[in-house]
Amino acid sequence: MKCALIACAITAVLELAICMAFPVQIMQFFIACTDSILIKAPAITRWYSASIPYMGFSTLMVAFLQSVEQPAKALLLTVLRGFVLITVLMICLPPLVGAHGIWLAVLFNESIVFALGCLLCLQCAKKLKQS
Repeated sequence: MKCALIACAITAVLELAICMAFPVQIMQFFIACTDSILIKAPAITRWYSASIPYMGFSTLMVAFLQSVEQPAKALLLTVLRGFVLITVLMICLPPLVGAHGIWLAVLFNESIVFALGCLLCLQCAKKLKQS
């Protein structure tokens, strides 16, 4: 588990650094950019990429929970992350903060699932140490 955490951290830092340093080039890799897209691309790419570290660790936490025979907890994180929470945030945030809410929804979704995953994994690790 220690190796997986280290690998996840290194990968997250590298991906985040690349996305933060080269947002326009990353956007141009995927789409033909107009001037208006080039103006908005850096902020949007940076907001979305801020969720990258949370994504990796959340995936790792789901794998950990499955490996210690906690499928209900793993499923909870997966369903929250992939459907329930993101849907609620995509509906609620844009009216509150405008179009930026779409991109912030991903960051909020990943950080909330990450926090819940940390609690569930710490709870499981504590039970494993006791037994």
